[in-house]
Amino acid sequence: MKIAKNLGIWATAFAVFLGSCDKFNQNIAPANQKETFVKYYGHVYSQAAADIETVAKDGGYVLFGSTTSFVAPTERGTYNNFFLVKTDTLGNEVWSRSFGKGNSGDTIYDNTAQKLIALPEDEGYILAGNCQRIELIGGQRIRKQKRILLIQLDKDGVEVDRSIQPFDFNVDSDKDWEIRDIKIIPNSQGQLAITGTTTKVNTNKPEYNPTTDLSDVFVARLLDINTIFWQFAYGFGGNDMGVFVAARNSSIIVAGRTETRIGGATATNDYHVIQFNPTSGGILNQRAFADSRNNIFANDAVYDSINEKLTILGNERTSSGTEGQLTIMQFNVPDDRNATITSTRTIKTNGSTQNAGSGSQAGNITLLPNNQGYIMTATSIKTTGINTDVQLLKFNANLELEWDWLFGTGGTIDQASAVVPLFKPETTDITGYAMTGTFDLGTNTSIGLVKTTNTGALDK
Repeated sequence: MKIAKNLGIWATAFAVFLGSCDKFNQNIAPANQKETFVKYYGHVYSQAAADIETVAKDGGYVLFGSTTSFVAPTERGTYNNFFLVKTDTLGNEVWSRSFGKGNSGDTIYDNTAQKLIALPEDEGYILAGNCQRIELIGGQRIRKQKRILLIQLDKDGVEVDRSIQPFDFNVDSDKDWEIRDIKIIPNSQGQLAITGTTTKVNTNKPEYNPTTDLSDVFVARLLDINTIFWQFAYGFGGNDMGVFVAARNSSIIVAGRTETRIGGATATNDYHVIQFNPTSGGILNQRAFADSRNNIFANDAVYDSINEKLTILGNERTSSGTEGQLTIMQFNVPDDRNATITSTRTIKTNGSTQNAGSGSQAGNITLLPNNQGYIMTATSIKTTGINTDVQLLKFNANLELEWDWLFGTGGTIDQASAVVPLFKPETTDITGYAMTGTFDLGTNTSIGLVKTTNTGALDK
């Protein structure tokens, strides 16, 4: 395996190597640039990747993440703003923008990116993330409550509207709300479904214990980014979180994790699938699913509406919190709200033995069209707590591993984020993949864009 110096990136499945490139000159496109490439975006402080979308009209990419480079001068390198980068088809930066809730007297806000939505017909974008209020008290910065920050942009990245959800910071100031996923509801004229977590738990539940019941799944339907139609907190007796939401006409599906505590027994962490009434927000159906170790944490999911299958990507964790194998569970989620949600298969893997380290942190999972399977990302941990690489894995429709690759800069910590397939124009023929992640360049971390072939390689 070859490792480049600070600004290079290596990728291995068959020891493929891409030479180093200068992140501060990405707008200069070589005349003979390959179709596969690696690019970095950011400034002198730290950047962290969150999500990626393709742009149909020009074949470029939009990368969403967080940056500490654009907050107030005295706070740079410490707190985040949203960071959006638009590139051309070769990954060269066209423009970049920074967004966030700024300072207000002695109060500042830490804005961390989560999800990016590309609006239909390339009309613009919705940025979704979390905003934490931080107050100056006794000469120290004290972190306070969290809220969901939504920002709508036009196609050129100019802000059109923004909101704090589910309400401003002065309401329930001792409680938190965070977002993990957001989707446009089909046939709804732009309404949105969101999920995440809240510390304002629903106390009307069996086995409620104020000492251990610390968070619930948060689900809401929004008429637009400013107006909540309904919202709901749901969970068991421990920490619960929604990580994925899918909307269809008959229900809103949420996937996540639940921490179950019954009496004095040790908590178990399971995958959780819930169906909500799209009109009222009431629960139609729910089930929690454990594996043999009773300690699995969901990170992302994807819903196949044609085959009515939900596939959750997560990972095992030991009782000490150390990540283990990737755990993929698939479920039948029938359209009939009276039918039972059933688990159909469980897969555990870190990829091939070549890429196995001390564990993996699950990243993103994307469904490929026409029964072509799944593409997934993960952060592969080479040694406990340090030295991580970005992993890209391809599974077929039967959840059998076809190939996997590792990508890294040779730095200490590289983190996986999202991946999208690329298609031949006006077809569903996959020509490659575009992946974003956070890459350690030695002096700072940057948002990376990795474009591969349809077999995950960096060259042809």
